[in-house]
Amino acid sequence: MHYHDRRLIKCVPKTLNTAISSLSNKYIEAEKDKVACELKCKSVQETKRFIEQLLQEQCDKVHDACMRVQSNCEGFNITEELCTFISLLKNDLNKLRSSAVILKAAKFIEKLETLANDHSLTLSKRSYPTVTKKKVRHSKRRNQGQATTTTTSNDDLMIIDEGPTSALVTQMNHSPSEVLLFEDDLF
Repeated sequence: MHYHDRRLIKCVPKTLNTAISSLSNKYIEAEKDKVACELKCKSVQETKRFIEQLLQEQCDKVHDACMRVQSNCEGFNITEELCTFISLLKNDLNKLRSSAVILKAAKFIEKLETLANDHSLTLSKRSYPTVTKKKVRHSKRRNQGQATTTTTSNDDLMIIDEGPTSALVTQMNHSPSEVLLFEDDLF
């Protein structure tokens, strides 16, 4: 009995061939594990490349969608929507833990910011004609002293008359972030 471990020591007859075969089995198992790890590393690299490719495709899809929306709806503010989307992505970026993933997401956000700042998304400003005529229709009930609400719409200007005392002229710019309101006495 071994005095430290309190185990019985037994002598086992072992040949050199069995010892070498057990070592070779351990080596073969280690080689299999090494090959499996290399496959995992390759698959991780392929997955990273695949994710980068998907991010680029998504960026291209966002650009195409922006162009399609701009051509179909001139009054839609694409830049504002992209800025909102970018701020949401930046909030989600704070939840990521891996530095490599954070860098890839930051590059994607930079591409979207470049797209948002792109001058082809902003519509060109046109010159607006001045107001020439204002139509006011008075109702048949003259004893009430009120006019009916009428709206005269030009391509770029709208005159809204809500009563005999106040009229608002709204100049509608094709960029929805700029809507100018003027009172009647400014003209």
